[in-house]
Amino acid sequence: TDRSSSLKSIFNLLDLIENSNNMTTNNQLISLWACLEKICVDLDENSIIQRVLSTMEKSHLLYTVKKDLNSIWHSLIKNKFHEKIKDIESLITDTDMGDDGVQYPKYQPIKLINYLKNIPSEDQDTIQTDNILLFAEITIFLGNINSKENVKKYLDRERYLVSQDINRIYRHRNILTHSNHDNIKNIEYFVIKLNQYINALISILIHYTMRNKSVNIKDVIFSIDSSYDFYVQQIENIEPNVDDLKKLIAPRY
Repeated sequence: TDRSSSLKSIFNLLDLIENSNNMTTNNQLISLWACLEKICVDLDENSIIQRVLSTMEKSHLLYTVKKDLNSIWHSLIKNKFHEKIKDIESLITDTDMGDDGVQYPKYQPIKLINYLKNIPSEDQDTIQTDNILLFAEITIFLGNINSKENVKKYLDRERYLVSQDINRIYRHRNILTHSNHDNIKNIEYFVIKLNQYINALISILIHYTMRNKSVNIKDVIFSIDSSYDFYVQQIENIEPNVDDLKKLIAPRY
């Protein structure tokens, strides 16, 4: 079936990614890029790099707000603010087993945003004193989502960063593939970034495939396109209230 074929392709990709961990850094980058092309190769586009770039931008931007909110939550827990501040402890809904076998507290995104938007002064003082970088991250995040204009600027900055990363990775891949030059500065950084992008995309592929038994990878990529188009339309009418913030955090498929 299409679904079993899709799942088999995804698992093959996961095997390729895992096997790349045993390669040299240069070969890792080449192999990981090949995995990315394999996902996008059968789609209608003028060039593979344009299809890869479009897919990576859209899949990343759909989850940018949730990703940044997750980062804040994980920092709050890592720095044990849930043990120091009762309001943060009350945001915990459950725990989830991490890859390292440790139980991590889960949270409700809207409740966390509402807390951050109305954080009491004494809690602000506690966070700022104990971890000023986290306090700055919270301040920047709230500024990014407090109006339609700021949300659009926020996503435009993210789009630019993704575009820069993907184009540089592609350029480095071409250098490694088509020349004898193998001493690329900061190659480890680009391998890490490429790993992050691919793993995020594969997570979306798995999520879509498990929700709909009839889809294949090509269907999922096109669904990302249409989901992103609808997401952009929603931002045009967004207000900084609970219902609209939900749309930012959990885009409609």
